[in-house]
Amino acid sequence: MSPQLLAAPLPPANDHFTNRMVIAMPNLAVPIVFTNQSVGWNTGATKEPGEPEHAFNAGGKSVWWSWTAPTDGDVRLTTDESTFDTLLGVYTGSAVSQLTLVGHNDDHREARTSRVRFRARAGIACQIAVDGYANPGTEADSGNLKLFLTFLGEPLARPPNDHFTNATAVIGQFAAVGGSNVNATHETGEPDHAGESGKTSIWWAWTAPARASAPASAAARASAARVIPQILIQIGTAGRS
Repeated sequence: MSPQLLAAPLPPANDHFTNRMVIAMPNLAVPIVFTNQSVGWNTGATKEPGEPEHAFNAGGKSVWWSWTAPTDGDVRLTTDESTFDTLLGVYTGSAVSQLTLVGHNDDHREARTSRVRFRARAGIACQIAVDGYANPGTEADSGNLKLFLTFLGEPLARPPNDHFTNATAVIGQFAAVGGSNVNATHETGEPDHAGESGKTSIWWAWTAPARASAPASAAARASAARVIPQILIQIGTAGRS
């Protein structure tokens, strides 16, 4: 009996950038909170000429979505619950070879899925790519995927020391400070802290009253929500690295 040849899987409908799937927004007068779950797969997908490498990886099996924010606000995208090692990229632009990066991610902490958080501007289309991770010399990973989008529209209550220019002053030789980074942002030009992009930084400023060393420590521990605190002492006079 002669062996049977298996047909290659058909590419997904949103394999090419020009065929990206539109994530529709409901017709809400005040779209404060919006959540969406898209499902699909990247098996049989391809990579187009001029397409960027998502999360600095060659990939090779990308699929595309497009979403436009109705107002300014915060966006959180994840590929949680996908069955393969994902790459996630968010861009603006109207051609696959001329895209401007908004944010990208390979693995979120120890998970093989990806997460990106960014600030959206009203009326600006966000182009979203999900690809499979590729080790050198191997084919990109593929499987079933889930894309979760959460949008929080303005106005949002930001921490008072969200921006570098509004850093809270720490006074004295000994001090204990606290705060919250809920709804905090990552400024344009802000460096990565502890090798991580973070995206929800808050700031303090302290001037030594005398010449001495100043150790810093974090007493907090990761919570059930997997929030890992980062303690930063920034020395300088500008928010750019």
